[in-house]
Amino acid sequence: MAQTASTSEFSLPTRREFLGLASASLGTLLPVCHVGSGMPPVTSSSSPNTSPSPKRSNLFPLRRPQAPHRFLETNNGASFFLLGDTAWSLAVSASQADTIRYLDNRKAKGFNAFTLNAIEAEFAGGHGNRAPNNWYDEAPFGNARDFTTARAGYWANVDFIVQQAAARGLLCLIFPCYEGYDQGNQGWYAQMAAQGPQKLRRYGRWLGERYLDYDNILWVAGGDNNAANKQLTKAVVEGIRSVSGKWLFAWHGARNSNALSFWAGDLEWLDLNTIYDSSDRAKANASAAYASTIVKPFARIEDTYENPVVGRVAPAFIRWLAWSSALQGGTGVIYGDVAVWRFNGPGTVADPTSWITAMERPAGSSLRYLRQLFESTAWTELVPDAPSRGWLAADSPTANLSALADDGSFGISYALDAATPVTFDLSKLSGPRVVVRWYDPTDGTFAPDGTYATAGTRSFVRNARNREGSADWALLFEST
Repeated sequence: MAQTASTSEFSLPTRREFLGLASASLGTLLPVCHVGSGMPPVTSSSSPNTSPSPKRSNLFPLRRPQAPHRFLETNNGASFFLLGDTAWSLAVSASQADTIRYLDNRKAKGFNAFTLNAIEAEFAGGHGNRAPNNWYDEAPFGNARDFTTARAGYWANVDFIVQQAAARGLLCLIFPCYEGYDQGNQGWYAQMAAQGPQKLRRYGRWLGERYLDYDNILWVAGGDNNAANKQLTKAVVEGIRSVSGKWLFAWHGARNSNALSFWAGDLEWLDLNTIYDSSDRAKANASAAYASTIVKPFARIEDTYENPVVGRVAPAFIRWLAWSSALQGGTGVIYGDVAVWRFNGPGTVADPTSWITAMERPAGSSLRYLRQLFESTAWTELVPDAPSRGWLAADSPTANLSALADDGSFGISYALDAATPVTFDLSKLSGPRVVVRWYDPTDGTFAPDGTYATAGTRSFVRNARNREGSADWALLFEST
């Protein structure tokens, strides 16, 4: 994230490339507790009380699909299309009123998940606080080199986030200790190494016990880092899993790392293969994740962040990354905005946009229509197109994406520039005829193209702009 991505047609500024360095400070020691047993007294705590425990839902905890199934499943066995947002600094740079505003906005925009750091080593601020202290100036630990010295006031605020998310049916992808780029100041790897696996297992066990009543969690190990000592990463996972096996786990490594390779021989604990890539490798990385002989659900968790000021990142490009994750066999995607994830916290980014204003940016506001289209179809039957299948012409623009149902009953394609003709072999559809409609990815409306015999090849082009004024469109093919 601090690392500068290579410059290319598909490479633009990403999350923490924008941000500078900050120092960390820690507070005094207080005892730990289970969320259900009541909080111990907290000195100088200004954070409001937490809310009641959540009701059980049919969504969470998510289930582990058995191979060869490639998609996450809800607790009642339905396929779960993951549409996540990036909220790294929510626990430290937002008040509880901000948390409610953020969650309500994302819920209304169709998001069903978000990422957050349970503890933040560097990027916290906005209310006179500095990392790792939260909005209420409470520190997570009494001793940075001992995660068993948790301070109750800080963790009451994390409880509040999980509880409020549960009440809205939102999944929390929680990083229990974000390790940080190059094992440096952005994360907690140095402190993890200082205390060792035994204390980290105790920390993981404490987290598991604390959040045992909450099903709306998916834990994410690592954090922009391929740990030099894997046992440090794994110790936290082991601690959480020693309490309950109900939660799923993912891992977030260094850019363009492959979890299936890095954790080869030790993949039993990994349920979701997240892709953190450079934009110029996005399509290839997703293709490799799908083609792997080790079948795990995957989704893009991080790449380029929406930002029209720094790098002039176009909304259509952000949509392309999201549609690429879904159409190449992913179980969804996680989006991010450089202003939103900081919650007006510290950084050197030149974009002065408030996180509240940035939540209304066009790409983030339009991704609900990706989820909407997929969930209106039997999307888990889609198979990414490839030269061996030959539905999409081999000479089509490289930015074009397509996936065809295994039985040929329907297909979806996405063109970054629909004004350039794209050609399909209609005989790949089950037919005998196929209805073709253009889908506006910025407002979820359809425009008819025509009904055709499922024979031979045909090119499609759309010169009209979408509602946003961009040239990207999707195509829906439905056999009749």
